[in-house]
Amino acid sequence: MRGKMRKEILTIGTVLLVLCLGLYTSAGSQSNEASEFIKLLSEAENYFLDEDYDRVKMILEKARKILEQQIKLSQKTEAFFDLSTPENAVKSFLESAFLNDEDTARKCWSKRVPDYWVSVMVLAMQKEIKKDVQEKPELMKLAVKTFRYERMWTGVKSYYVWAMSPGEKRSEGLQFKVVRENSNWKILAFKAWEEEDWFKALIGEK
Repeated sequence: MRGKMRKEILTIGTVLLVLCLGLYTSAGSQSNEASEFIKLLSEAENYFLDEDYDRVKMILEKARKILEQQIKLSQKTEAFFDLSTPENAVKSFLESAFLNDEDTARKCWSKRVPDYWVSVMVLAMQKEIKKDVQEKPELMKLAVKTFRYERMWTGVKSYYVWAMSPGEKRSEGLQFKVVRENSNWKILAFKAWEEEDWFKALIGEK
């Protein structure tokens, strides 16, 4: 019984710990609610280490209520969309994919990439999102806002852009090649795909 409760607490705590960073940025400042939220998480961690799981669960439920109250006060969720810089193109895609907005996600990718392939990527990302978080897209938008972006010039009208969650280093998993198309920046590929024969065939390269 205690093992089951421990697993349940770990699930709740993991989700709340990830999303607390989004709460910090949702209002552009550290509100009283955000401070109380972080305080509760700290208390829950201490009780968890002491194996007082009943008290941990009670504190996490308080933290959850604060988070849900802040969501109700927030504006209607819409995906960020701005293709004026390579970083913004990647951010626009990630938000729209997490929010399951395929139309916006498609606009972030080069015309050389087929529409159906963007749909496949959005579906794959949706499957990676835990069900209890997916049902509240506002939470995902807050989480994505905490990402930071870095870019590196690769040649004429082309950059590599990394998207990193707080505390993480650069990885190929979220490394994109972004190219200039007319007046906008568009994603052409994940870096890991760039030299693959199947991807070259997909976008019409020999």
